[in-house]
Amino acid sequence: MNLKIIDNFYDETGLIIDNVKILFRKIYSSELEHVFKYGLRPHKDSVNSDIAGIIHFNAFSLDDGTGIFSEFENNNDQIEPDIIIGAKPNRCVFYNSQIPHRPLQNKKTEMRIVQPFFIKLK
Repeated sequence: MNLKIIDNFYDETGLIIDNVKILFRKIYSSELEHVFKYGLRPHKDSVNSDIAGIIHFNAFSLDDGTGIFSEFENNNDQIEPDIIIGAKPNRCVFYNSQIPHRPLQNKKTEMRIVQPFFIKLK
């Protein structure tokens, strides 16, 4: 696979990739309730991936980024993320897929264009 993100991932982490699933999403604010199957509550990704990540394409705002939450057992009631990674065009964020997280979207932003990806390590 000849993707810059894959090359950069190895160069930066030294981790060897076994498999990658890459998506492309264009989400309108008016469709949020129907598109985010987990709602806006923190969630963990499939155990079939070790690393999850996202590349933002059109937003430049803290309110359109990604929220990372505590790893504590009872974080289901946690409303505010511990870490907010703001959206910035071409910014790539990746994290352990089992860390609770959620997309952030400013309702004043008409659409969110992102490329989520999921990496399985060897």
